[in-house]
Amino acid sequence: MKVLVVAAHPDDEIREFPHPCPPKALETIAKTWGLTVGMDCVEPFVLVRELQP
Repeated sequence: MKVLVVAAHPDDEIREFPHPCPPKALETIAKTWGLTVGMDCVEPFVLVRELQP
């Protein structure tokens, strides 16, 4: 859960519920994405550009 550890540092961004980024919400989102790919917790991303050799 490195994302949750890193996200816990900016005090001006992390607030209690109903703010969109409380620690409990970040953990729930990471677990939800993890369930979709068979992992514990993951962070979603989008591949913007793929380089071909």
